Amino acid sequence: MRLHEDCVHISFRKEDFRVSFLAPFLVVFVSALIVCEVFFILTGNNSSQVLFLLVPGIVLVLCSAAILIIQGRYKFDLGPDGISCYNFWCRPIKTSWDSIEDWRVVRTAGLSYLQVSVRDTSETIWIPLFVKRDLTLRKMLVTYTHHSHDLHQKLNQIWP
Repeated sequence: MRLHEDCVHISFRKEDFRVSFLAPFLVVFVSALIVCEVFFILTGNNSSQVLFLLVPGIVLVLCSAAILIIQGRYKFDLGPDGISCYNFWCRPIKTSWDSIEDWRVVRTAGLSYLQVSVRDTSETIWIPLFVKRDLTLRKMLVTYTHHSHDLHQKLNQIWP
């Protein structure tokens, strides 16, 4: 249910988000598996047991561990005060909603991010859109951006 734009909507809700497991896992696993298989073939190891059992098993375990570490380490939150997330280099950044100057959706290796530019700084926040509770993320982004803000209007176009 959408409120009329003349209504005042006050929310004190703050939510933590974590990336989903499956989306980044598939990208990392397939990429790493291709690289490892090509490496083993080029080094002359053509054993089918190594190529089809050992290498995929090791890559599966290592990629799963890497994604679980990323999932546990890099959470972000949205609330009435603003966004607390990370930049491209995984440095934490916190900004208010009023400081958002520009934004765009960026797709990298099949993963979508909301790239937010912050006023009076060269920092850019990268908000992953492949989170566990993506519907909640979408609702909160639309709720906390002012209805006259460009980000609010564009988000309503992306997510009706």
